[in-house]
Amino acid sequence: MPSTYSGGVKCPECEIRFDVEAKEESPEEESTDEDEKASSDTLWSSSDNDILGCPKCARKLKVPYEKRPAKARCPACEAIFEARAE
Repeated sequence: MPSTYSGGVKCPECEIRFDVEAKEESPEEESTDEDEKASSDTLWSSSDNDILGCPKCARKLKVPYEKRPAKARCPACEAIFEARAE
């Protein structure tokens, strides 16, 4: 969800509804957002089986062990990361 959104939201995991308010950004915070985007390119997760956790939200994902290393996208938070063999 973008930090500029205000309104009602629903958790995709537990389906609880709640309200959020937009965050006002200062020029300093904008540069940290750029840094966060750059660091998101280096996200990774590994395991010794087909199941691994998203490095951003910890949701369990199935990425076949024999196809790793591979790029994966979390369906919950939409983070793109590298799935590595352990």
